[in-house]
Amino acid sequence: MIGWSDQRSAAVAGGDRLAGDATMTIRGRYYPAESPDQDTFEQHEYSAVAPARFVNTWKAFDDRMYGGYVVADRTTADAADLGTIADRAPTREVQFDWLNLFYAVEWVVFAGFAVFLWYRFVKDAWEREQDEAREAAEAAAGPVDDDVEPVDEPAVPVDDARAEPGRR
Repeated sequence: MIGWSDQRSAAVAGGDRLAGDATMTIRGRYYPAESPDQDTFEQHEYSAVAPARFVNTWKAFDDRMYGGYVVADRTTADAADLGTIADRAPTREVQFDWLNLFYAVEWVVFAGFAVFLWYRFVKDAWEREQDEAREAAEAAAGPVDDDVEPVDEPAVPVDDARAEPGRR
């Protein structure tokens, strides 16, 4: 962007003054491309600088496109007899942003919750396996008689023929 004028004819004339065959060095600030979805379209005028949209609308296009645009400085605008484009100069001032701190804390909480859920799922699965193993052991042992007290001595196998004489 070379310069600014409130008259379309003056802006076009300023561009024509610089569009000669001579090579020209333009100095200014580089800005990233804006999204074509952010601009408004009224009477063939766009409100955002979107190179992707310009590629589709310009008739003369030589297959070179850049991911941004340059806002020229005062010397280039003066050469085109245009006004300079109002622009904020970049600063190196850093401010503390509480919102970023909140996001950092929020992600730590999310991670903690994920670890807690994982722990609970593993613990529940382990307890379920222990219950199933206990139930299988009880089923293999047979029915339990509640009136008989358990004996601490190991049971000795008895031969059925000797235990009940005459029965086989």
